[in-house]
Amino acid sequence: MSNLQIIKVELGVKLAVPIATLQKHLPAPIDKLGGQIASEVDKRVVQQSLGYYPAIDYFIEQEDFPGYLLDAVKEVSELTVDIVTSTIRELLVPIFSNVQVNNIQCLAFSMPSARPGKPNASQDLAKHFTPNAVKFELVVSILQKDKSSKGLEKYADNTVYRWLSEVFEGVEVFSARLLEN
Repeated sequence: MSNLQIIKVELGVKLAVPIATLQKHLPAPIDKLGGQIASEVDKRVVQQSLGYYPAIDYFIEQEDFPGYLLDAVKEVSELTVDIVTSTIRELLVPIFSNVQVNNIQCLAFSMPSARPGKPNASQDLAKHFTPNAVKFELVVSILQKDKSSKGLEKYADNTVYRWLSEVFEGVEVFSARLLEN
């Protein structure tokens, strides 16, 4: 008689909460927030003759950066994280025996890939600073009767992608690996 085994798979995931979903929870429209921040960041990058766009944390220290924009991006990013974690648990707990969301980061606080003077830099920067996208590690547990864990990374990857892509935009599972017990 075989024993049940718990196999854990760690996945790296990026996804975006639809703006309409966020808007339902906020009193003011946020569809232009990323563009407003991008405009302020671009203005300061030109003034300071920087050859790159820094992460938003760089501007927190600067007194002349509009505080209301920083407050708004922080508030919306916290809402984004809350929606992502609660939705993931709601969708994936019935499928996997255990689900953990670790190291979640709103991408608006990461370093932008856009560069000053490049084509579409302002659009890319606005998209980057819209606080609706996150990156995180997801650890799922799978109950398995036999000892073979072959193919479980792909199973977890496909299952997570399928279920999350029904709710979120731009779902990307960029890594999957078995964890040692």
